[in-house]
Amino acid sequence: MIPKGHRHSCAEILYFIGGDPMNFKEFGSEVELVMGEEEETYLINTTTWVYVPAGLLHCPLNFKKVDKPIMFGHIMFAPTYDSTTVGSKPF
Repeated sequence: MIPKGHRHSCAEILYFIGGDPMNFKEFGSEVELVMGEEEETYLINTTTWVYVPAGLLHCPLNFKKVDKPIMFGHIMFAPTYDSTTVGSKPF
């Protein structure tokens, strides 16, 4: 979904939530998120919120398995969007 690593000049929150409004904790998916200069890979397999400080390299983001609907989004702490692509790790 997001093929290259990038960073922002402001903080950001990424959220991954189960799509059932009666049970948002039921996730039913696996998402890989790469973060940091060392490009460490994290597996998200439960409802999660991720705080990304300003300047931290993050992504690619790879949806490996989606068995049930989920919601993904982000919140930027800035009036406009900015991004600098710097990562080297592809999907």
